[in-house]
Amino acid sequence: MNRRQILVQTLLVFVMLLLPLSIVNAQVTIGADQEPQSYSLLELNTTTVKGGIQLPKLTTAERDALLSSKTAAEKTAAKGLTIYNTVTNCIDTWNGTAWVSDCSGGSDNLVITTQPRAFNWRETATAGSMSGIGGESATISVSATGIAPLAYQWYEITANQNAAPAPITGETAATFTPDLSALGMRRYYCQVTDANGNSINSDIAEVAVGCGAKTVSGGWSKFMCYNLGATNQSITAQKAVSSPVFSYPDTKNTHSAVYGDLYQWGRTTDGHEKRASTTSTTTAPVTGLTAGTNTFLKITSYPYNWTSAPTADLNWRNQKNGTYDPCPAGWRVPAQGEWSDIFRGGSAPGASGTAVANTWSWYSTGGTNGYEIKPDGETTTLFLPAAGYRERSNGELYSVGSGGRYWSGSLSSVYSLYLLFDGSNVYPAYITYRSLGLSVRCISEL
Repeated sequence: MNRRQILVQTLLVFVMLLLPLSIVNAQVTIGADQEPQSYSLLELNTTTVKGGIQLPKLTTAERDALLSSKTAAEKTAAKGLTIYNTVTNCIDTWNGTAWVSDCSGGSDNLVITTQPRAFNWRETATAGSMSGIGGESATISVSATGIAPLAYQWYEITANQNAAPAPITGETAATFTPDLSALGMRRYYCQVTDANGNSINSDIAEVAVGCGAKTVSGGWSKFMCYNLGATNQSITAQKAVSSPVFSYPDTKNTHSAVYGDLYQWGRTTDGHEKRASTTSTTTAPVTGLTAGTNTFLKITSYPYNWTSAPTADLNWRNQKNGTYDPCPAGWRVPAQGEWSDIFRGGSAPGASGTAVANTWSWYSTGGTNGYEIKPDGETTTLFLPAAGYRERSNGELYSVGSGGRYWSGSLSSVYSLYLLFDGSNVYPAYITYRSLGLSVRCISEL
């Protein structure tokens, strides 16, 4: 009998000796005459022989070949398969979909050490198109440690929730400057892969271009950076202008550079909106205005509307009206819900600190008073100056520097809805007469 036959017979005897034990008790101790612990299926326990367990030694390529031809079901069943990787000197375990390396917590673990900044912003799509432009470069980056060389791939999360994130062609570096040519907000993340084939995804980075604010659903509302009629068009320039506060009627305030014009609801840009425009009195609403009429109409009879034209309700009502809407091409007067959507949703008023979609911070430090709206609590992406309003009965200015009133295109009976705020509270759906002169902040049609 040769050595191989002797070895086979010995193994058969060993298996036969273990068989009764396995039938009686599935738990086994090898190397000591003692019962295994209740939580152990197999214990290797000896005081006479010192040593350990040596796993199969494979290269990365040999490891990958183990399951490369297996079906999805077979790969799932192989969970827990473990080898020693002689290339990385790590223990690799199959988790059902990928090999995971355990290097005993050493520096070879794949870890993202610096996440991309959660929110990034640039004020305009074309940098430097206006003096005093604010905002950042909106370049995002990650830092990672792991088994070198590390590979990077940036992905964009599309608006279609059913679509898988799309890898961005050519963006395979740790630093990434996204497309900044279009207004709006987009979302990205980076997948980092080590030399062992293990991957980890970074946190999501939001990149917004242009003035605007987040909505309660996580979207982005694209507003113009300034009130209609203002000439200081960047946020930085608006905040830097020192504007006096008027708590009483004052027709001499002409700070239109920041505060902009004040429109009667539904009227086109014809000169009436200028803060220093002349006034005229009428006891009854007019049916229309002739070309060149540029006076602010003082209305003294109910329903205090400047016009009784039957189609007047459609002038600004939630859609672009090329004849009356004062906003430039591509923009329109916002709907009431679009004001609510950047505050906390719905029409209920509340303290500025109760905002949900963005942080509303009152700004009154050596410049123009108003609200800084910050999607991340730090970055001001929209500034609403406290531009005051023009009273319908006398044409004088009130609340300049202490409060803001911004038209919407939405109606309630013979009245119109607007955004009202002061230094403490926000009212996203206030109702007033259409003959008052209020600010207009345009929103993108797209």
